[in-house]
Amino acid sequence: MKRIISTLAIAILTLSSATAQTVLRGPYLQFPTSSSMKVLWRTDVQTPSRVYYGTSLATV
Repeated sequence: MKRIISTLAIAILTLSSATAQTVLRGPYLQFPTSSSMKVLWRTDVQTPSRVYYGTSLATV
């Protein structure tokens, strides 16, 4: 019974963190070099993010 309650608690916490995020600032570019650039943005909650890039939309 304790295992079921623990599993249920973890599932609820996981699902509650899967809500939509709002971008508060950005995206914006900083720290350009000849071979790199930082892309930054700020959201209302901490969340994993990804940036896809390429030279054409077909390769992104």
